[in-house]
Amino acid sequence: MDTHTDQLRTGTSRMMDVMVALVVIAMSYQLFTLGTRTQAATASWTSYTTVSAGVLQFVSASTSNSFSGVSVLFTAQTSTLADVGAVELSDARGSGAGWTLSLSGTDWKAGQDVMQLDYDSTGSDGNLGKMCLVVASGAIQSVGGQNTSGITKGSLGCFSAGTTSLSIYTAAAASGKGDYWITDFSLQQFIPSNPTAQNLTTTLTFTVT
Repeated sequence: MDTHTDQLRTGTSRMMDVMVALVVIAMSYQLFTLGTRTQAATASWTSYTTVSAGVLQFVSASTSNSFSGVSVLFTAQTSTLADVGAVELSDARGSGAGWTLSLSGTDWKAGQDVMQLDYDSTGSDGNLGKMCLVVASGAIQSVGGQNTSGITKGSLGCFSAGTTSLSIYTAAAASGKGDYWITDFSLQQFIPSNPTAQNLTTTLTFTVT
């Protein structure tokens, strides 16, 4: 009887051990798969935004100014525009393509119709005159603190039959992105001897490309 009872107890104990082992295995599996499921429970997506390009433009520019007056003399003279005027330009294209600010002019007229004084001749005393851009005092300043090292000033130049546009400043590629004030350039107009006494007008045009 005792031997039989011991055998039953031994068998029961083994079954319990097996059951405990199965429970442990099941719990371990659940824990393992729970960790796996937790790691896999993620989602991702791609979002987009757009930075739209602006334009290259003038923000502000002087609209009028006057050359110094001269008197009738029998020798050639030079009339000076000490300050061409301030120009504010903005490059908000975002491309870094660079730009060039240029100046062009027109012949001087008395009234609307008849040319009286040339702006693009040779400047000798035997013709009607020549206009030159003086760049030495010219200055550029960034409104927002952008670097101006890649923006170079043009050189002293004069209009002529073959030169109808003079470079004031040029921004190299990857430069000139921002808002800038350009100031303090001057102009000189050659006036031949014994000029006609009259009021004369010319049109000066800034172009940025």
